[in-house]
Amino acid sequence: MRDSQVSHFYVTTPLCRVAVVFGKDPFSLKRFDLFADQDRLIEALDTGPEVDIFDHPAAKLIMSNLDAFFAGRPKSPPWDIFSFEGLTSLQIKVLHAAAQIAFGTVTTYSRLAEMAEVPGAARFVGTALSRNPFPILIPCHRVIRKDGGIGGFSAGADIKLELIEFEQKVLSLQLP
Repeated sequence: MRDSQVSHFYVTTPLCRVAVVFGKDPFSLKRFDLFADQDRLIEALDTGPEVDIFDHPAAKLIMSNLDAFFAGRPKSPPWDIFSFEGLTSLQIKVLHAAAQIAFGTVTTYSRLAEMAEVPGAARFVGTALSRNPFPILIPCHRVIRKDGGIGGFSAGADIKLELIEFEQKVLSLQLP
């Protein structure tokens, strides 16, 4: 059953389509769904109808954040409009730590566990990141395995690798 208080709009990025899912009253960002496959995107949404809210100040903020990211100048996540429904305070703490990872760099799950002040909890960190409702804005794609493996990602390992390579390419093109 579709939730009439939740709607979505689509954003096309250089790497994939994003469904921005939000609550209407008051406006809160529920999640980002990243998909390379348009058919999978449409099947996965369980919201009210697609809406055109690009004039809404919060939607403009989201678009500004995405535009800045793909221009190589990411902004701090808009924490005040995020809904973390279903996440624990410790999982949210991991997401805050992930937001501190610099654009164009990667870290390991074990290092992120230390950054989030839960040393030795690399598996917990991986699980928390798998529940990140806002990939790209909270850059969980910057976290890899200790052995150099790519690790998991909600939109798939291919998109994760493309995001990492995109960031590194942007940094290599920027003037010192």
